[in-house]
Amino acid sequence: MNLDDKTDLLRLVHHRVKNNLLLINSLIDIETYSQPKVKEDLTDLTQSIHTIARAHDPLYHSPDYKQVAIKPYLEKVILSHVQTLGIKGMEIQLDDPLIFHEKAILLSLIIQKIISNIETADLDSLRISLKAIDRNIVLEIAISNQHPIGTHHNTLIAELVKGLDGNVAFKPSEISVAFDAG
Repeated sequence: MNLDDKTDLLRLVHHRVKNNLLLINSLIDIETYSQPKVKEDLTDLTQSIHTIARAHDPLYHSPDYKQVAIKPYLEKVILSHVQTLGIKGMEIQLDDPLIFHEKAILLSLIIQKIISNIETADLDSLRISLKAIDRNIVLEIAISNQHPIGTHHNTLIAELVKGLDGNVAFKPSEISVAFDAG
């Protein structure tokens, strides 16, 4: 089997993984359709599954099956999770470094968990920035309102950041994550 065949096979695997994850989400939706409380309790889980599935999408469209250009991918992840927040002002500034697929999944889950921590009451603005300096990546998510970012997922966020071999700083209205993209 030559390299092109192996690359095509790997793209197919990523496509199937994505579809299987979306199928799991659909099964959860079907099973909880008549149980609103259960469905509400599983919302965070289904959002996480959807985020992971979304990470596989750019890989089977990319010429490099190991890395993904992160900006278009994160824009989709961010917009899908902030649509329901009703934010008056939102600022998204994303550099577009190449990130290994595994780190892209962890980064997107971190963003999803941070966004789900945000209290929407009186939320004036949300700022999300991703800066690439050499091989170092810095993610900052900040809010401007009278309520701090929640702490519900902070332990999970810290564990996900460990998977990036990175560091996380929690402040009342800002969370920042730094890691090496390599």
